[in-house]
Amino acid sequence: ATLVGLGFNYKNGGMAQRGDALLARGETVLRESLVTQDSATGHMLLGELLLGLERNDESEQELLKANALNPIPAEQASIEAGLGNIAMHRERMDEAIPHYQHVTELDPNYGGIWFSLGFAHRLLGDLDTAELDYQHAIQQEPHDIRPYSELTAIYMNRGNIEQARAIIAQG
Repeated sequence: ATLVGLGFNYKNGGMAQRGDALLARGETVLRESLVTQDSATGHMLLGELLLGLERNDESEQELLKANALNPIPAEQASIEAGLGNIAMHRERMDEAIPHYQHVTELDPNYGGIWFSLGFAHRLLGDLDTAELDYQHAIQQEPHDIRPYSELTAIYMNRGNIEQARAIIAQG
């Protein structure tokens, strides 16, 4: 997990070659660890790495393996969030929503989950539910600008200029 974290940091920091090398090494180590001990944590971490590398099919397989190994609730929340993210990458918002909703049941304070849920609802045209999700997101993470921006767009599309200005000011 440390190698993977460093790999993404280097890759996002403009040192792609070093980042790719660390990510490749991290994947190798995670796969070796699963040979030694088949665990929900190992499959979950490998699934998250593969998701970050946009290898969605492989990621889904690893997350499903992790889910089958009776993960603890915190791991289950990460697995469900990952499965929701894969559905979003595949542009299957209707499949993502149940995964995201399950995360909110397991851990309502899971980072970014309310924004993700709101985004999926907005893309499906369910603006009333998206609005509520974005309000939860703001309560959970008031320094994240994304839900303020999304709410502003919803309010502007509804012609609620004053409400849009208020949420911009709050943000």
